[in-house]
Amino acid sequence: MPNKRPIIDIAWIAIREFAADHGLAIVGWLFLSATLAFVLVKSYQNNVKVTALTGTTVTTTTTTTSSTMSTATTTLCPTPAPCPSPTPTPRPASAENIGKVVLRLHGSKLIGEELAPALAKAFLTRELRTLEPTQIPGRAPWEQYFVGVHGGEKMSVCIQTTGSDAGFKDLIFGECDVGLSVREASDKEKRRAECAGLGTLRVHELAYDAIVVIAHKESSLNNLTKQELSDKFFDGIPASGRGSISPQPLKLYIRDRKSGISRTFRNIVVKDKKEFSGNAEEVYDCLELAKFVSSDIHAIGFASFHKTKDLFAGPNCTIDALKIKLLEVDGVYPDEASIETKRYPLSLPFYLYDPEYPEGGSSSITKRFIEYATKALGQEIVRTHGYKIAQNGQTSSLNQENLQIGYRSGNTRSASAPPDFVTMVKFAKNRSDIPEDEKKKLRGLREELIGYQNSNRRIYVKGYACKIGDEKPTSPNKEFSRLRAKAVQEEIIKIGVKAELDKVMTTWFGSENPISSSESDEEELRKNRRAEIWVEKPRNSNAK
Repeated sequence: MPNKRPIIDIAWIAIREFAADHGLAIVGWLFLSATLAFVLVKSYQNNVKVTALTGTTVTTTTTTTSSTMSTATTTLCPTPAPCPSPTPTPRPASAENIGKVVLRLHGSKLIGEELAPALAKAFLTRELRTLEPTQIPGRAPWEQYFVGVHGGEKMSVCIQTTGSDAGFKDLIFGECDVGLSVREASDKEKRRAECAGLGTLRVHELAYDAIVVIAHKESSLNNLTKQELSDKFFDGIPASGRGSISPQPLKLYIRDRKSGISRTFRNIVVKDKKEFSGNAEEVYDCLELAKFVSSDIHAIGFASFHKTKDLFAGPNCTIDALKIKLLEVDGVYPDEASIETKRYPLSLPFYLYDPEYPEGGSSSITKRFIEYATKALGQEIVRTHGYKIAQNGQTSSLNQENLQIGYRSGNTRSASAPPDFVTMVKFAKNRSDIPEDEKKKLRGLREELIGYQNSNRRIYVKGYACKIGDEKPTSPNKEFSRLRAKAVQEEIIKIGVKAELDKVMTTWFGSENPISSSESDEEELRKNRRAEIWVEKPRNSNAK
């Protein structure tokens, strides 16, 4: 062990002489004390040696300047048990495991998270005849690949969900084959495509959703006009003169400003190039946005109907836990029927874009995918995932012509013009009593229905049933459709609509005019087990 005594003696002599020469005895003694304490501590630290041997005992002896310290015994902790191996994660995409990328779909998160993967997998198996595709994560959280094998060769579809803006940019720079967007291409994007030698950007309607405005369940907000939405989200006006608007300043939640859903909302609500209020907080997920709104009675926001509808209906309903509600816009409540018939004003289209190259157009696989997605097989996938199908030359089950045929063939006299659709009331299996949430919807339409009557317009209630059981000679479906129409008639009379002759009329059609083709999905079948409310157009109206 090194001898530290000479160091102490030298320090002591130097300090003492320095203090004597300069008359600083007191300062010298204080400095000496601090120096001695420092040297003793360092000496102890340098001479206590612990050998780190698992499960053994180590003995060390330490000598100080005044005496020999007693032996100290230290028992070391045993080595802890090894941690379990983490669950292996799929290997990220590489040239080896994704093979040849035959199709690149970039753009909207709303389309790319659920609908695009379903279409990509079906396209690989049904059109390209591959084995069941494998999902492989990409090099970033927003990228994924679906890899199928045909004839021993791997081929894949790449999907990136970086937003509608990024989808157009990638399309223009040749980094994707199909752009996914929930808004139309801007004039600037179209010009850039032409300057890049891509010709015209071609648009294909894939499906459509709706933008719903949500508020806290206890909020006084119930119905907002588009002008009031503009005041709130773009001008930051705390309240208008309407009694339904709370004077309390609102906490605004929006999707990220560059997202397609935010741009579509802005295009519908305002006519100029206003930007969202600086007080609006951006949220990058619809469900997260709903949670924020549910935590503040003065909050309001907007989101995708499809992404949030499970919060309001179905077996996984969490509306009570989240404490949120949907608001009417321009007097129309967002439900399946008002969105399907596009009466609800905040429609959200889903588009596929591809370039029209001067030398002949997109690749054959790109063309095949777009045709697959927008025709019968792809549209069935759209429907089964809960989105509204694109028309693309097809006839919707809720269009005016289809319903007018049923209207004229029922047991009521025909009107002079096709009626206007109001809402749909859905029923449970083998039931004709109106569910409570549907009654609430009808109560919300009270003023509208009374207004129709005050303008001397008839109200028609049409009852329907699903096809299950039609094969039986004594099928109850016709009777169920009658009972459902009758139940809705009685309910709207109960809320204040006049019941005089010719004011509220019923008709029923059994399983005719189905909305959904599903035979197993209960939520889809509820659309067929329904009653619809229609009102006669004004007699002097030439509207179609």
